[in-house]
Order: sequence, then C-alpha cells, then structure tokens
Amino acid sequence: MVMRLFIDTVIPNKNMNEIVMWSGVLLVIVLIRILANFFQNYTLSIVEGNFERDLKITIFEKILKLPMAFFVKNDTGSLMSRVLTDSANSTGLFRDYYIVLYSSILSIAASLAAMFWLDWFLTLMCFLVLPVLFVVTVIMNSKMAIESQKLSGVYADCSKELNQSLSAPPSLSLSLEPFESSMATRVLERSLPLVL
Repeated sequence: MVMRLFIDTVIPNKNMNEIVMWSGVLLVIVLIRILANFFQNYTLSIVEGNFERDLKITIFEKILKLPMAFFVKNDTGSLMSRVLTDSANSTGLFRDYYIVLYSSILSIAASLAAMFWLDWFLTLMCFLVLPVLFVVTVIMNSKMAIESQKLSGVYADCSKELNQSLSAPPSLSLSLEPFESSMATRVLERSLPLVL
C-alpha cells in the first residue's frame, strides 16, 4: 500500500521533499522487518534449544527406568543415537509452527487495521459472516473425522487380510482336466493342498 502510494502520487509530482520523506518511510519499514526477522529467529532458537533439552532429559529419565532385559536386547549405542537424532529432528517442528504463527498474527493485525482504516462499516459487516464460517468449519471437521475413522478401519481390515494371505501356507493351483482317472485326483488331493 505504501509502495503504491509512493509510485502513484509522489513520483509523478517530482517533489524531492516528499520523495525523501517517503523513501525514509520505506527505509523504516525495511528496518522494522529486519528487526522482526532477528527477533523471530532469536526466540525460535531459544524455544528450540529449551525444547530439545527438555525432550532429551525426559527420554533419558524414561530409559533409566527400563528393565535390564531391555538393554540386553537392544544396543545401547543405537538407543543413544535415536535419542539424540529424534530430539534434534523434532525441534524443526517448532520452527515451522512459530514462523507460521508469527506471520499469521502480524498478517491478521495488519489486515484488520487496513480494513478499519478503509471502511469500518464494511469491516463490521464482514465480521457477521465469521460465525457462519465457524459453524460450517466445525460441521465439516466432524464429518471429515468420521470419514477418516472409517477409512482407517478399512485400511486396517485390508492390512489384516493382506497379512493373513501372505502368512498362509503356499498352495498349488492345478487344472485337472487332462486327468481322466479319479485315482490320480485322489492321490493328488491327499498329497498336496490344492486350489481347484
């Protein structure tokens, strides 16, 4: 919005005082953005470090409570490697979450300020739609949760059937049309499991 105002009104007038003033405003906006990025990265590194430390301590306390038979079955080095790598990998989740959180809060605040500045009545009218959107979202989320549970059940049933069919003893499929004798059929039936 500031850039559009600068390009549409200030530059065509060729007033150097206004150009310098608006250039200063743009410079201040860039500096604020740089400081906000620094604050964001700084707080994210603190949150990630604290989370990783707490997660490692919690996992280590749980490992200390495990019975000795667990350590006989599992290699201690692989356990420690998993503790270190899993906790380090899980801290990346916080970075993505907080970046989206910060940017969303700033975007919503700036959008609301701009909407109220442009037309307060129209902004209030837009807020009347929010309860309807909230109700529709809740209904759709509940229906999607039910369908997701059904789909999980279907996947579990398919996986169960697949495991049963793969673990079954192999059978031999033969076509017995060339055999005219019933004696040959009886001998084969007794000796092999057949799928006819």
